[in-house]
Amino acid sequence: MGQAMEAAAGQSPVTAVLIDEAALTLEELARACAVDHDWVVQRVRTGILMESASDDCVSWRFTSADLVRARRTPSNARAAAS
Repeated sequence: MGQAMEAAAGQSPVTAVLIDEAALTLEELARACAVDHDWVVQRVRTGILMESASDDCVSWRFTSADLVRARRTPSNARAAAS
């Protein structure tokens, strides 16, 4: 066994959550996109984010696809919303 293998043998395995299994709250998504939460609410209400959303934004959970979609919005549209 090489030195790297010997060193790794004594360490615990790395654990992670798959991004598709993680869900972001409204505030977390807004923070990740550097926008105000009202900007996110507006995109949900118009159908840009989330396919179906309840009226209670506290229960909203966003997927990695929502995060990518929100970040792909032109930066000038995000900056204007802040």
